[in-house]
Amino acid sequence: MRGPMSCDTQDEIGMLYEGFDTRRSFIMPHNPPYYMQLCEKYGMFKAKDLIAFHLDLTKAIPEREARLAEMAKARMEKRGFIFRNLDKHVMVEDFRKIMKIYHEGFKDNWGFVPSSEKQFMTAANNLKLLAEEGMVIIIEGPADPVTGERPPVAMAVALYDWMECTHWARKFPYALQMVMQLLNLAWRTWIKPKNKFSRGRLFLAGVMPEYRGQGMDALLYVLPFEAGKKYNVKEAEMSWELEDNQAIISPIVKMGGTVYKKMRLWDCAIK
Repeated sequence: MRGPMSCDTQDEIGMLYEGFDTRRSFIMPHNPPYYMQLCEKYGMFKAKDLIAFHLDLTKAIPEREARLAEMAKARMEKRGFIFRNLDKHVMVEDFRKIMKIYHEGFKDNWGFVPSSEKQFMTAANNLKLLAEEGMVIIIEGPADPVTGERPPVAMAVALYDWMECTHWARKFPYALQMVMQLLNLAWRTWIKPKNKFSRGRLFLAGVMPEYRGQGMDALLYVLPFEAGKKYNVKEAEMSWELEDNQAIISPIVKMGGTVYKKMRLWDCAIK
């Protein structure tokens, strides 16, 4: 037996065991501390730890990372790559490109299970209210000389953290909190002209295997960082990452990310 996890590893997964004093981010666990003791007493043991990083967007991007990203972007544009944002007019097509990068880029990760197209599109549709077009980056390769189609190369999906609505609603009596949360979300999404949310989450970032090692890793953190600042996001969570995935952890640390939450997946022998 292994868990806790939802049916999709990009849904809620793991059990919080460090960072109980932090604010919960959307689709992330935030259980009481005693859950850990219950699992240990039941004979469960660690399968894998997951970590979440905090990033302060009020600070400047580290100079070295900004320079490397700028050089990589200029080099790629010269070769015919394009950098664009999510286009809600062709959202289904863009989601399919993101899904392809997700499946190919994550397939070798520990515990990865691919989603069906219906499952992925359902999740994408549920989250699209939190998707500001400028905060979702899609990188496409040079156009095919025959078809004109551009292959999906890399993507970064940063979303607003709607849990701000939940925290705001807690000032009201419990019976009203759900209604006030939904009203606040609607106000932020459709009415509030700017500074809609102060928190965000880098939800997904990935590169097609054949395009790795070309400087795109830095871009997938620098470009969402710049986009978040443009939309007045003050802080972001980058989660979740496997505890031993240094290829991902290293660039996050270089960007100024600090570990502020840890989650555990448990194994338990079935007798």
